[in-house]
Amino acid sequence: MIVGGGFAGYYTARELEARMRGPERDELEITLVARDNFLTFTPMLPSVPASTLAPRHVVTPLRQALRRTRFVRASVTDVDVASKRVRVAGALVDAGREPELLPYDDLVIGLGSTTNFFGVPGAAEHALTMKTVPDAMRLRNRVLDLLEAADAEESERRRRALLTIVIVGVGFSGCETAGELREFIQKTAALYPHVSRSDARVMLVGLDAECMPEIGARLGKWAREVLTKDGVEVRLGTAITRVADDHVLMKLPSGETERVETRGVVWTAGVAPSPAVAGLASPESKGRVLVDPTLKSPHHDGVWALGDAAAVPSTDGPGFCGPTAQHAMRQAATLAKNLLAAHRGRPLVWYKYKPLGLMASLGHHKAVALSFGIPLWGFLAWWMWRTYYLMRMPGLERKIRVALDWTIDLFLPRDTVVLRYESPGSQLILTPPPPRSLPAPPRGE
Repeated sequence: MIVGGGFAGYYTARELEARMRGPERDELEITLVARDNFLTFTPMLPSVPASTLAPRHVVTPLRQALRRTRFVRASVTDVDVASKRVRVAGALVDAGREPELLPYDDLVIGLGSTTNFFGVPGAAEHALTMKTVPDAMRLRNRVLDLLEAADAEESERRRRALLTIVIVGVGFSGCETAGELREFIQKTAALYPHVSRSDARVMLVGLDAECMPEIGARLGKWAREVLTKDGVEVRLGTAITRVADDHVLMKLPSGETERVETRGVVWTAGVAPSPAVAGLASPESKGRVLVDPTLKSPHHDGVWALGDAAAVPSTDGPGFCGPTAQHAMRQAATLAKNLLAAHRGRPLVWYKYKPLGLMASLGHHKAVALSFGIPLWGFLAWWMWRTYYLMRMPGLERKIRVALDWTIDLFLPRDTVVLRYESPGSQLILTPPPPRSLPAPPRGE
């Protein structure tokens, strides 16, 4: 049983399907449990609120991509390792179509992570996040709603507040979101007669000393300078201490507090492991499932873990592997190989992988990349970013759709339609279960 439909879970199931041989296809049953019936290709997610890519084109249908895997649409709430059962919840469970407890022989935990608000007052209630497609669409709708409201606002101060977007976190997600949003606002502001480009204010706020510290100081500085030149206000060494519905409070490097009026706060500052694995976590793993280099838990029988939910020992230094898609995809190949090796009675192998590089798109046909230790920036890095992730996108159909979206964006204006989506509880339509036995027909018929 694999829990989680992100990079870790999807690629583990795909690798198992590809590696099973002969009678194993009948002997082994793969079950994937996930809240959504699709994989979100998160590197392209910041392009959704900027209307560069359609939301359906950054996801891959799990049932279509995995033909030998049983799929259960549900949310994992708890894992009982003593009885080897997973507790799930969802509309299908409530309707009696799926059991609440699902048994397993081997459990692969790939539940990913949730947004970490670090206990900042008001952040969870008022800030938008950027981890899922609905998150990206809510952000897009919020930006368009704010543009509409600002166009009808007579007060210059209130209009300025409506057009101020504060993005918290100067990592990859924050920098990419800031660059894409700034470009989107610049290209759509002309549609609103009472909104000028100079009115819009995109702020990027973070505690780090430089943007994207993972990619190195040189490229991080270049990214900051590009974002600043394009109109993003970058605040480094600055902490958000409070988020309200109409403002944020920031603690500046000098120790002073600054109040910024805004109606749009986007939180990309950090991640935390899924609460469902809290009972399996070790103190030294910071809430994640501790595994050995073979990706198997030394403390829980039959439990394996990878991706953001796992504390995987790093092979190129102390500590654990970073929570990146690169690691999740390669760990999936090692884990699938070890699962089948354990079934065949063969020795397990260690997970060993050195990341090839890091890339981030900054909008305006600009990006930064660290490829095989070589720093790249500008248009070349942007072309590499698009080429690499287009090739990594699962499925030929999705590759074609993404390529068409990018081509159309070169010639046509961005889409500014505000689309409202249903609440999660109304996404499934269920018919009443059939009666256990048919009533006897009336006498005489």
